[in-house]
Amino acid sequence: EDACIDADLSLLERVLDNILSNLHKYADLTQEVSMTCKIDNGELFLEVRNVVLPAAPVDGKSLGLKITAYIMERHGGSLTTMQTGDYFLTELRFPLRTEDC
Repeated sequence: EDACIDADLSLLERVLDNILSNLHKYADLTQEVSMTCKIDNGELFLEVRNVVLPAAPVDGKSLGLKITAYIMERHGGSLTTMQTGDYFLTELRFPLRTEDC
């Protein structure tokens, strides 16, 4: 399905780089990482689900995720993260453009 969002490309690259960087640092890459993209209720929805590395490093203060959340808010979207057991879930929501692409 075609969908368009209004976004600053360099900031969008930073968002995706932060998400992928966190996967590289904290995900158990011997397990599947799933990425789902869909349109839901007027938003482009991207979900990333992964198994947490058993001995994941505890460094930093989640600055990358805070920056990502700020960028998403500036674009009218949102970032949600949560950990349930061994799984970590990241959800990005972008408002869809209402005009033609």
